[in-house]
Amino acid sequence: MKRTLQWYLDEAIARSGVTSDRALSEMLGKGSNAVNFYRKKNVLPNDDTMFRLAEIAGVDPYVALLDLNLWRSHGQTQTAYKKILEKISTGIFVISTVAALTSPAIAAGSVSNSKSVSVYYEK
Repeated sequence: MKRTLQWYLDEAIARSGVTSDRALSEMLGKGSNAVNFYRKKNVLPNDDTMFRLAEIAGVDPYVALLDLNLWRSHGQTQTAYKKILEKISTGIFVISTVAALTSPAIAAGSVSNSKSVSVYYEK
């Protein structure tokens, strides 16, 4: 799935329960037209706003900041951000798969702090 700013905005609205761009703008602590500008004027949010938007949308804010910088960048830098995001996405998939295969309790997040899991990997 390719995440776009539109996707983040739609996901934030869906998850937060607000019913309008104006309400999302207020939730982000911005002027009432901020989300409208993001949608219609190709204006990107600043880093702090993107971090908050990601939290509302239920996305890892660090990944969202990489997405934001990918959208801002061009040329070699854009290629570098794409590669970073691919590596992170692959790592998250591997970790979640190993956790799910190791123990359903780990995947469900119901393991107490007294248990630990070791994951081994080759360099």
